[in-house]
Amino acid sequence: MSLSRYNNNDLFVTDFLRDPFFGAPPNHFLPSTDVRETALSFHIESNVPSFKKDDVSVDVDESGQYITIHGKHKERERDDGSRFHRVERRFSDFSRTFRIPEGCDTSKVKARMENGVLTVDIPKHEQLTSPKRSISIE
Repeated sequence: MSLSRYNNNDLFVTDFLRDPFFGAPPNHFLPSTDVRETALSFHIESNVPSFKKDDVSVDVDESGQYITIHGKHKERERDDGSRFHRVERRFSDFSRTFRIPEGCDTSKVKARMENGVLTVDIPKHEQLTSPKRSISIE
């Protein structure tokens, strides 16, 4: 199975209107994301630098067809009387939604975050991942 960004049969991005290609808002953060497939599962890896684990959520919708990664930065507080002379770092929220291919076990989705990279593992159902075996003919 090949992964195509806009193919309804595969894991794909559904928020294409916010994709930089289509003209995302200038200060809008959209994390770089890789989606890959192994024999046993799909993996989503998103770069979410400067986000803490508690600021990121991963949710599977009620239908089990979509998974959403959402990040929310908390406001920076500055009450030390200082003022900025230059502000280049942007702190904005993001949300990415992906369609989950048929045959995945959404009850066993796992996520972890390490060094600014969020990894989401979506396992396939076991009956779809059984190794090839020979059947004896009687």
